[in-house]
Amino acid sequence: MNYLIYISTSIKLFTDADLKNLLTQSRLNNSKHGITGIILYNKGTFFQVLEGEEEQLTITFEKIKHDPRHKGIIIMKTGTVSRRNFPEWSMGFTTTVPDSFSTLPGFVDPAKMNFIYDYNMDHPAINLLRSFTLNNNFVY
Repeated sequence: MNYLIYISTSIKLFTDADLKNLLTQSRLNNSKHGITGIILYNKGTFFQVLEGEEEQLTITFEKIKHDPRHKGIIIMKTGTVSRRNFPEWSMGFTTTVPDSFSTLPGFVDPAKMNFIYDYNMDHPAINLLRSFTLNNNFVY
């Protein structure tokens, strides 16, 4: 199993509707290709961890690189894992109406930091996710 971690910048600030559409579309596309992971969004910055078989991960990331909704993609880390850290694809972001997203499959509230402690603490993705949530004021 391979993983890839990247950050990017959105070309515009996403609305709650934009984020909901992104979550819905990503869950559908990723499930078709055996891709799991997590994406966090805050004030124009995306942080994403993708997990999957090498070929599907490469195909998925190529599509991501050509997505016109963001730019400045930087790969932070790649590697292999013995098992998935994120068996369900999910997305966390701050929103003006968090209650309306709480029932949406795959949504995690990054303000509730306990979501990050359920994972393998030795994995680079977890450490980077923790840093991203703390540095982007997800924790109140």
